[in-house]
Amino acid sequence: MDIRTERALKTTMDAGLKRALRAAGSWAELARRLDMRTQAVWNWKRIPAGRVVQVEAVTGVPREKLRPDLYRRA
Repeated sequence: MDIRTERALKTTMDAGLKRALRAAGSWAELARRLDMRTQAVWNWKRIPAGRVVQVEAVTGVPREKLRPDLYRRA
């Protein structure tokens, strides 16, 4: 994991985004998997509702863990 990602994980960012970053390994890798620019992903404070399913697919982290405010376990 790069130093930038390690520092970001220590901030008050959303827990779901932290999980996605840990699963991907870095901001750049998460962005690459999502076919997005790193800067766009870097600006997230939490995973946008419209990206949750895609982030789940590329990281393997369940959507309930990424955005528990939107998805509940059945």
